[in-house]
Amino acid sequence: MFKSLLFLTSLIFCTSSIAQSPPLTLEKLLFSFAQIKSEQKNFTEEQLDPILDISTQKSGYLVYQSPENLTLHYLTPIKGSIIFTPNQVKIDFPQRTLILSPDNAPQMVFSQTILHLLNGNLNQLSKNFTLQFSQQLNQTWQLNLIPKKQHNQYLHPIRIHGIQQQIKEIFITTRSGESRRISFELSSTP
Repeated sequence: MFKSLLFLTSLIFCTSSIAQSPPLTLEKLLFSFAQIKSEQKNFTEEQLDPILDISTQKSGYLVYQSPENLTLHYLTPIKGSIIFTPNQVKIDFPQRTLILSPDNAPQMVFSQTILHLLNGNLNQLSKNFTLQFSQQLNQTWQLNLIPKKQHNQYLHPIRIHGIQQQIKEIFITTRSGESRRISFELSSTP
């Protein structure tokens, strides 16, 4: 009897403390992102090319240094990197190096969007996207970035899923049908 009473009491206290925690808002989330000055995370990426009906899996690690440097270091299936800066995207793989400038819209929109997200820059994100944020169960959330007219020709809405103040997955689909899902290893303490 005492054990069940103790269990019931602890359940009530835990539930009430969870219920009383303030809800996560988009502003709070982006503010917490802006506080991160550098970070390294492991990731896996699945890319689907609908024309060739080919799915590829890649893995590596991401290095972010606020405010303007994001690098995806690929380890498998081949080593290489993609460096995102506000003014260019550099793709560097064995036997192939490519530098994309601002006039190459789809890649630049993606790189600038991710940098604005990691920098917590709500104003810049709002210029190119309509933002739909929803908090879900168990401290999870979803952010949809719906392209405004100037970028609508390149991208479908970008979906970002997270837990607490961490990004868990990013889903990107281009108008040509190519899709990418990037999943990040979560830190034990955000």
